[in-house]
Amino acid sequence: MPESGFLLIHKPSGPTSHDIVDAVRRVTGERTVGHAGTLDPFAEGLLIVGVGREATKRLDQFKNLPKTYIATLKFGATSDTDDRTGRIMNNELGIREVSGKQVNDVIKNFIGEIEQVPPMYSAKKIGGKKLYELARKGQTIERKPAKMAIYSTKLLDIQETEKLTHRQTVKLEVTCSAGTYIRALARDIGEKLGCGAYLEGLTRTAIGPFALKDAISLDKLNATNWQNHILTTSNNELGVMNKGSSAHNSKFIIHYSPPKPLRVLVFGTFDHLHPGHLDFFRQAKAIGDRLIVGVGCDNVVAAIKGKPPRQHEQVRLAAVCACGLADEALLLPRNPDERFDWIKKQAPDVIALGYDQTAFTETLGKELQEHAIACRVLRLQPHRPDIYKSSKKS
Repeated sequence: MPESGFLLIHKPSGPTSHDIVDAVRRVTGERTVGHAGTLDPFAEGLLIVGVGREATKRLDQFKNLPKTYIATLKFGATSDTDDRTGRIMNNELGIREVSGKQVNDVIKNFIGEIEQVPPMYSAKKIGGKKLYELARKGQTIERKPAKMAIYSTKLLDIQETEKLTHRQTVKLEVTCSAGTYIRALARDIGEKLGCGAYLEGLTRTAIGPFALKDAISLDKLNATNWQNHILTTSNNELGVMNKGSSAHNSKFIIHYSPPKPLRVLVFGTFDHLHPGHLDFFRQAKAIGDRLIVGVGCDNVVAAIKGKPPRQHEQVRLAAVCACGLADEALLLPRNPDERFDWIKKQAPDVIALGYDQTAFTETLGKELQEHAIACRVLRLQPHRPDIYKSSKKS
């Protein structure tokens, strides 16, 4: 059984992220344990925990992956911490009910790269001191806005204003870059609406391709079963994660030995990056020296598949960039007629296709010749085709 790897833990509301690390130490008997991104004590959701020296050394590889949250906002009041744990102050501008249309109109302003002022109650350091240490002393200092990215924001639910509290509950799904304060986003949305808002609840549902639904709660983890839930990686890459540690599962097999060229190009949708995609990247990377991944734009994917991808193109691109296998990741052209100009610009020696990849591939070899693009086209081997079928899930 593995002695080092990663656990996907469902952190409950209440304990700190460090408390979870201590609990994992007690369960596993391993002293070298760490986590890949703090959740505030009142928040719950996915926490990736590294167990053992080799795993903890690699936790930074997870920290820049995009994060997805379900955020519950309270309109009609503000908080000095921007969340429910602080001093709650009613909106001085007067109580008014906000419509779903108004919320949708406002959250559109928070898509893409934005500037965000960090909360005073945060671990960010200014002048060598953590902001929350100053805030607890009653001090408020000027904070410079920091840049981060909001990839998507979706209104999930909006309720009528509560008669007793005069507050309105709104639930959003937010996918964002590392370093984004959802508390600050709630505050800024409330300011934009003119009603004030604070964060009532927060659940982290995904970190890159890793999902909360695959996590285990601490009360179900014990000294006899924790190794069954450990995730390991092979070949020192943040690539395909395997449950358990059998050599059969973690071994990467190349099914052919072509001459090793320089640049390898792959392309696809890569919606909710999964082990099938990662195995595809690993096979392609083994062919050459540099792997270039083209990620389909939302409009082209929708035209091909008849429906838009589940994840925004920037989220899919960020996940590919963060997986540790691509040397370059780029969006494909929004106009499919420009695809061969785009391919020529990448100058691939090999284009590697998924075993069942069909879009734009049936006459690819002939069209490459017509556009004077000299490169080989190889079709790779399947990875668990019963589960990971690219024509359905990529």
